Amino acid sequence: MDIEQIRADVAGKKKALRITTHAQIEAAKDGLLLADLKNVFDHGRVIEQYPADKRALLYAKTEAGQLPVHVVVETDEDEVVIVTAYIPDPAMWIGNVRRRRQG
Repeated sequence: MDIEQIRADVAGKKKALRITTHAQIEAAKDGLLLADLKNVFDHGRVIEQYPADKRALLYAKTEAGQLPVHVVVETDEDEVVIVTAYIPDPAMWIGNVRRRRQG
């Protein structure tokens, strides 16, 4: 997934950016704002890719730089969708960007 091209498509209005209700609910649970999700979309780096689903996991800190945020984006012909968003659990992530080994 070429996140820079995807960002360019959204900026150039070739694709719409949609935030699912699920992403909004999960973000709100963690005290995140829609602006935080947009910031991660605009500036985050890809830390995992899921090619079969045309998805990627992005990581960035909130604009104020206080909280780490993960955002899962999915793309298709017409739109880019923020599927979910959350603050990574330190028990599951190393430095917020690498999954801890399970078991």
